[in-house]
Amino acid sequence: MNRVRVLTVLATVAVVLAASPWGFAATITLISSSGGVYDYGVTLGADENVFFSPNQTIILSGLSGVTGASVADFFSTCYIIGARNPSSVVYAQTLVEPCGIMGGGVPRTVGTLVVDSSVLTLGTVDFNMQTTAGPVIGTTQGPVAAAVPEPAGLVLLGTALLGLVGLAWRKVSR
Repeated sequence: MNRVRVLTVLATVAVVLAASPWGFAATITLISSSGGVYDYGVTLGADENVFFSPNQTIILSGLSGVTGASVADFFSTCYIIGARNPSSVVYAQTLVEPCGIMGGGVPRTVGTLVVDSSVLTLGTVDFNMQTTAGPVIGTTQGPVAAAVPEPAGLVLLGTALLGLVGLAWRKVSR
């Protein structure tokens, strides 16, 4: 009986937190991609607000072939490119006061984080937003390199094919 009460209280707390300003599901969304340019925004639920304190970051990682990055729209007022390499981009908040995005009563996507890449294949990449409410971590779509077969796998495949050819040859020879 005591376990049931504890589970009920925990479930109630989880529901209250999910509906409160502290429990939000803001996410990074791929807005568009064309010719190696990938535009991202922060997508908020109807009544969500997200605030970034000075020196907080938004990181896109697991990318491939990154050749450049920039910010536009909402993010151009408070973010710069903090670091960039071929597999990740760090966007850094530079204002001395918090930079916030308000939900405004309807679900919406705000801002543009731009990634330029030599890779045109979409795949799953990771994001990490440091906000005043804590980290928001998830996955989104982005440029990833196509899978390249491992040499050992190719040798195994070749050996299997040779074995099948040998069996077929043996049957035909009889």
